[in-house]
Amino acid sequence: MYKALKHFKPWEFKEILRIAKEIGQLGFKFFFGSVPDYSWIWNFYDTSERKAEYYRRISEGTEAIGSWWLPPQIEGVAHNSGVALKWIYQDPVLHTAHYRFDFLLEHEMSTI
Repeated sequence: MYKALKHFKPWEFKEILRIAKEIGQLGFKFFFGSVPDYSWIWNFYDTSERKAEYYRRISEGTEAIGSWWLPPQIEGVAHNSGVALKWIYQDPVLHTAHYRFDFLLEHEMSTI
């Protein structure tokens, strides 16, 4: 899922992993790319004009980026879902590296 997690809420992310585990009983690797990092939000909204636009959009419910995520949120969902998490920070040459991250979730094969 590249640039897609921003379209989901935390409860939906949990549901995605629940379904992935259900249909992927043989194990899976799930890559999530270019996730907006809330701890770096002001690296993106880095001018007074952009900050004003952010607050305007928040008040209207039309935030341009979508859902911003904190790494501890991702860690919690991964832990509670029983999947391994590997952080993959973006290459600094990417234009999104100053406010987004990547990660990989892995579920090992079930032993039935």
